[in-house]
Amino acid sequence: MEPSHKSESVEADITRIFGVDRRESIRQGICPMCNQPADVFRDSLSRKEYMISGMCQQCQDSVFTEPSDWDSVDTDL
Repeated sequence: MEPSHKSESVEADITRIFGVDRRESIRQGICPMCNQPADVFRDSLSRKEYMISGMCQQCQDSVFTEPSDWDSVDTDL
């Protein structure tokens, strides 16, 4: 799989955040967030997101949840 193109400065920022190269993780089929295989996706949109971010389905689900889906929200921030 070939990851989506990003500028080198954006790639450097992503690498700094994840601690691994997003492009290499995608090419290897590994999620840069959890270091687990990223080979099963709910739908084509989730697979497309993988090519953008490198996140597996489980990590996408944890990042892209709606506030109404949260068990509790701390409103005292």
